Amino acid sequence: MVEEDESVKANGSPDLHLQHLQVSCPLLNGERVEYEGGAGGSVFTLTNYRLHIRTQDDIINVPVQLVESVECRDVTQLHLTCKDCKVIRCHFLSAEQCQDWSRRMNASVRPPVRLEEVFAFALLSCSTSTEEREVHDGMCRTGGHQHRFKSEMERMGFHTHSDWRISNINHNYRLCSSYPQQILVPASVTDQQLENVAAFRSWKRIPAVVYRHQSSGAVIGRCGQPEVSWWGWRNADDEHLLQSIAKACAADQKLLIMDARSYAAAVANRAKGGGCECPEYYPGCEVMFMGMANIHSIRRSFQCLRSLCAQVPDPVNWLSALESTKWLPHLSLLLKASLLVVNAVDRDHRPVLVHCSDGWDRTPQIVALSKLLLDPFYRTIKGFQVLVETEWLDYGHKFAGRCGHGENADDVNERCPVFLQWLDCVHQLQRQFPCSFEFNEPFLVKLVQHTYSCLFGTFLCNSVKEREERQIHQNTCSVWSLLRAGNPAFHNILYSPRSETVLHPVCHVRNLMLWSAVYLPNSAPSTPSDESCVPHSAPVSPEDTPVSSFSMNDG
Repeated sequence: MVEEDESVKANGSPDLHLQHLQVSCPLLNGERVEYEGGAGGSVFTLTNYRLHIRTQDDIINVPVQLVESVECRDVTQLHLTCKDCKVIRCHFLSAEQCQDWSRRMNASVRPPVRLEEVFAFALLSCSTSTEEREVHDGMCRTGGHQHRFKSEMERMGFHTHSDWRISNINHNYRLCSSYPQQILVPASVTDQQLENVAAFRSWKRIPAVVYRHQSSGAVIGRCGQPEVSWWGWRNADDEHLLQSIAKACAADQKLLIMDARSYAAAVANRAKGGGCECPEYYPGCEVMFMGMANIHSIRRSFQCLRSLCAQVPDPVNWLSALESTKWLPHLSLLLKASLLVVNAVDRDHRPVLVHCSDGWDRTPQIVALSKLLLDPFYRTIKGFQVLVETEWLDYGHKFAGRCGHGENADDVNERCPVFLQWLDCVHQLQRQFPCSFEFNEPFLVKLVQHTYSCLFGTFLCNSVKEREERQIHQNTCSVWSLLRAGNPAFHNILYSPRSETVLHPVCHVRNLMLWSAVYLPNSAPSTPSDESCVPHSAPVSPEDTPVSSFSMNDG
């Protein structure tokens, strides 16, 4: 049981017997203590970045933006529900103390009114070392979409084929605010035609090619749904673009259009102005519906999973209770969809176009997982960074809305662990192919935590356009400064570069396992402390446990 007495403001005048508490939590650059208190050998420290609880036996270290909700239960018990599935319970000596800490925590975990309030900005701005600044500036100069885009185009052999071209139609994001500035399209399609296609696709997210299989020449593209509506609109330039993609691949088979939704959901979207491709208008294409759940169903499934994992385990009913959450079936369906793309591109030499409704949730899940299965480069630490930044960041996954750390991001209906679900699938692949990944499980666990922590600026904002406008790269540290290739803590000792080129996982639910390191208490793998790895940080005592090692108190 974690119990604590009256807290004191750090910037006030605490009683003499609490003076020693001021050194209980080593601070990062820019981190300041807002409240601190202790009793019976336990110390609570609330800063502008985290809640740090030091008990006689353990340390709980949770970033405040990782906390989704705070509520009082049983008068003296405070429940902190985290976005990564953990639940922390704190017991207090009185209801008044519990209410006081509830108010403090609720004020701390709310979405920021201004983006600059998140801790990632303070971390870098308070760095005074010239050497630290030079390291950070060097990382900023070597990153960026254009450098990454050019390298990827050359690596996949697009530069040697005249059937493809780089379009700058989205320069300064004038066409689509959630797309990168440069996109790859068939050479036979003009920018004027792309402009017409944008008027027909949801949020102007036109079909863009993001991968080419170097042996078969087949490509993978992504886009938003066509805006067919109940009127049954069609667009000649859109039809021409899809035909041109297949023609540029010299494909003998029809272009596979993979719609992540069910047919019923796609048709229902026509009432809101969306819809799906009509086969008679796209004679060179085949449409396949995957029946994947939308963000609302995934959110409910995750909430059920979190509730289950927070309970005292019941060995008799555990498997049936886990099945009832539907979390593993959702993972299974995502893996199956990705494997279908892999087989089409690798085995059948068939181009694939993937979309869902808007093209920024289920679409990057399928496309990124397919590329991971197809290409060993993306299974290296460097390649995985390229994969995440390209498919998730450059193409506009709404991290601010889905994670709830954007400005005034109070709408819980916008929140959903889409990226976490994808990382869970990557973990399932790691289990099935232990020698095929350069990075290990702690690497993925850290990535889960820092998707939400706001210690880094990598996952702030909803698009690359917003990140450029807010100068995120210049004013915050990158998560890849922690998860870098040179960090031995995240290197898989079983990794073999000569392992399978294309992975074909078993997708059935019975072959999947609950990711205990993320979802279950006291089961995280040993990982280095963030504070000892992140540039621009203050020294931290060696006994500090990582954020991943939450201590759960069941009372």
